[in-house]
Amino acid sequence: GVIAGQELATTVGEVEMKKGMARRDMIAMTAMAAVALVVLIVAVPLKSSGVLQAQFGASPVATKISYQGQLTDGGGNLLNGNYNLKFRLWDAAVGGRQVGSTITKNSVPVSQGLFSVQLEVDESDFNGQALWLEVEASGEVLGPRQEILPVPYALHSLSPAPAFVKYEVPLAAG
Repeated sequence: GVIAGQELATTVGEVEMKKGMARRDMIAMTAMAAVALVVLIVAVPLKSSGVLQAQFGASPVATKISYQGQLTDGGGNLLNGNYNLKFRLWDAAVGGRQVGSTITKNSVPVSQGLFSVQLEVDESDFNGQALWLEVEASGEVLGPRQEILPVPYALHSLSPAPAFVKYEVPLAAG
């Protein structure tokens, strides 16, 4: 009976400790969200007015997606060598229509079946619609298409949409 009671006490103590950690995590996340909101409110008008470009240079955020894949032959053996790859975005998992242009990467090194590429995409292709990536290797379309998950959609936020509220922040002379 004593061992079971000790285990229960430990479990209850762990739950209380985790609740405390969860509260601290929530407070930290709320503080980070507030800071991010302030930065957004200040940075969007400054970007629009050109102040940020003058202060920090004209280097835009890259509109690239990192993609890693694995190539095997019909027998499941890992491939090695250089392969010509093509990538296409589609608005459906099967069928549908192509979104944007075909991205061609020639002589991509493949080692033990693995490859990694940076796909330069047009930010306007990421407007909130569901997208799937199709890969073609040396003329053969590989399947199934891979769904593009939310992270690349951040590219759409590079330019403020009309639905954004614009705030003018007066800068002190000095």
